[in-house]
Amino acid sequence: MTTEAKPEAKHGGRHQPPETLQGIPKDVAEFIGNRPIVRGENPQQYDSLFGTLAELITPDDPIEWIWTKDIADAHWEARRARRFRDEILDLGRFDAMRRTAENLLQHRRCESNFDELVANTVSDWMQPDGEAKMAAFLRRYDLDPSAITAEVFMTRGQPYDQLERIAAAADRRRDGLLREIERRRGRRAKRFRDASEIVDAEAEEVTDKDPGLPAISGRANGER
Repeated sequence: MTTEAKPEAKHGGRHQPPETLQGIPKDVAEFIGNRPIVRGENPQQYDSLFGTLAELITPDDPIEWIWTKDIADAHWEARRARRFRDEILDLGRFDAMRRTAENLLQHRRCESNFDELVANTVSDWMQPDGEAKMAAFLRRYDLDPSAITAEVFMTRGQPYDQLERIAAAADRRRDGLLREIERRRGRRAKRFRDASEIVDAEAEEVTDKDPGLPAISGRANGER
C-alpha cells in the first residue's frame, strides 16, 4: 500500500533545517538547527528570510552562520508573536460586540425576545455595511466604535501584552546578535591591524640594523 507524500515533505518540513543555501559550509549545515516554524506556517517563507539575511550578513565562519540562523529565528518568532497578538483582538471582537449590545440594550432585557434582539443587532454589525450600522447604534448612547475595541481589551488585554513582550524580547535578541557580529568583526579587524603593525615594525628594525637588506615590510613591498 502506497501513500502520497505530504505537501510539507516536498519542500522540507517544520522539523527540518533550512534548505541548503549556496555558500554554506557542509560542516556547518548540521549545526544550523531546524526551522522554528509551527503548523500552518510556510517553510519556504522562512527559507527565503534565512537566505536574505545570509546574503546581507555574509557569514564567513561557523559561529557567524549559527548566529545568522539565530537572527532569522528571532525575527521569525517576533513576527509570529505580533501576528498572534493581532489575531487575538480579531477573535475577541465578536464577543465584545455581543457584550456591548447586551449592556446597551439592558432596558429591554425583560422582553421575551431579548437574546434574539442582541443576536440580530450583532448580526447586522457583521454585514458588509455593518460598521455604519454599528456607529449609528453606538451614537445613540454617546459612544463610537472604539468602545468595541475597549471591550476587546477588557478581556484580551493580558494575552495581548504577553505576546507583545515576547515579540519585543525576540527583537532584542536579534538586535543583540547583529551587534555582536559587528563587535566580533571589529575586534578581528583590530587584531589584523595590530599584527600588520608588529610585522612592519619588526621589518623596519631589521632594515635599520642592516641597511644592505632589502625592505620586507608590507608597506615597503606592497604600497606605492
